Amino acid sequence: MKNALCLLYSFFIRISGVSVIVFSLAGFLEAAGGIDTNSPGESQAVVAKAESLRLPVIEFRDVALREAVDFLREQGAENDTGGKGVNVIIELNNTSPDASPIPRITLSLQDVTLFQAVTAVAQQTGLSVRAESYGLVIYRKKE
Repeated sequence: MKNALCLLYSFFIRISGVSVIVFSLAGFLEAAGGIDTNSPGESQAVVAKAESLRLPVIEFRDVALREAVDFLREQGAENDTGGKGVNVIIELNNTSPDASPIPRITLSLQDVTLFQAVTAVAQQTGLSVRAESYGLVIYRKKE
C-alpha cells in the first residue's frame, strides 16, 4: 500500500441535500475517490498545484461527469494566476461492459481547492483519482 501522507484536513460538502465531511489527503490515498500515483515527484507537484487553486463556489445540479470535469478544469485555469490551472482527465477506457453506469452529479461546495472538488466529484460517482505528471485522472479502479 502506498502511503506518504503530507496533509490531512476535512471539508464539508452537500451531496443531494446531505452534509458530508470529506477528508482530503495531499499525498497518496488507497480509498475510492482518493488519490493514487505512479510517478511520485512530478505527480506530487500536480497535487500541490491543485491544492493551491481555491474555488469559491461549485454548484452542480444533475450534471454529467464530463460537464463537471470541464467546469472544474475551467475554474482551475480562471483561479490560477498563471492561467494554466491543472489538467483533469476522465479515463474509462478499461471499464468492463458489466460496469455500472456513471451517476449524474448534484454537488454544492464552497471555498474548496481544485483537488478537493475533483476528489468530491470522483467520490460521488464511485470513481477514483490518480495523479500523473500531466494532471489529475478520474478513473474506475478494476474490481
